[in-house]
Amino acid sequence: PLDKEFQKVFVRGKCVEFSPSVINKVLGNSDEPHPDFEVSDNVVCKTITANKVKTWPKKEKVPAVKLTQKYAILNRIASVNWVPTTHSSDIATSLGKLIYKIGTGTKFNAGQYIFNQVVQHAKTSITKQPIAFPTLLCDIIFSQHPSIRHEGESAKKRASPLAVHQKLYNKQHAPDIVGPSNAAADTPMTRKEMIAVLEANCKDLDEKKLQFERMIHALRVEETTAQAAGADVDDASAEEEEADSKAEEEGSDSSESTSV
Repeated sequence: PLDKEFQKVFVRGKCVEFSPSVINKVLGNSDEPHPDFEVSDNVVCKTITANKVKTWPKKEKVPAVKLTQKYAILNRIASVNWVPTTHSSDIATSLGKLIYKIGTGTKFNAGQYIFNQVVQHAKTSITKQPIAFPTLLCDIIFSQHPSIRHEGESAKKRASPLAVHQKLYNKQHAPDIVGPSNAAADTPMTRKEMIAVLEANCKDLDEKKLQFERMIHALRVEETTAQAAGADVDDASAEEEEADSKAEEEGSDSSESTSV
């Protein structure tokens, strides 16, 4: 802590202050200390699964399909933004405790948590691991050094907004939040609910249609290129055959002249 470079990082030769306090300030959170949060894995497990799983599996993870609707959505957000991972089909204890804190409204030092995540990421030797909290990190850097961006650089367009699939509201997940199908299981849907569901399905279909159209276009371009290449080969072969035929005819004429 006495080091002048403590909780400072260098980005493109510029010093950026990076600490739990800086993060909390950007987030608009209080920097007041919170007591250490202690809760057993089994309590977390029972809460996020609505008692479907009462004991955290030893040396294993909790399947995401066992989560309630609320915690399934929190896990979806966490696996993309907070603790990036491609294995969102199951939950590790650390991620389980995070979504438990958020879901139950437990106060904790978010700045300290994010700081620890970033430091842990910096220490890993994995090169293809997604960066956690990328937008927050950029906000911190630009807030301290607005001119750090090089000439010609522009903000990268983010991927499509995170979508919550309609299947999260089906009977597979315990209904602990109000969603498009928040009525009782045996109660018919209202017209408004049906419209909401159909609109969501139409949106999914439009996105899939766009993907298919792009694939079809790419395949057509490849097919056109392949046909053009094949036509060039055929033309070259025809020219060679024609040249060979002329050569044979000339040779035949020459032989006849000699014999005469």
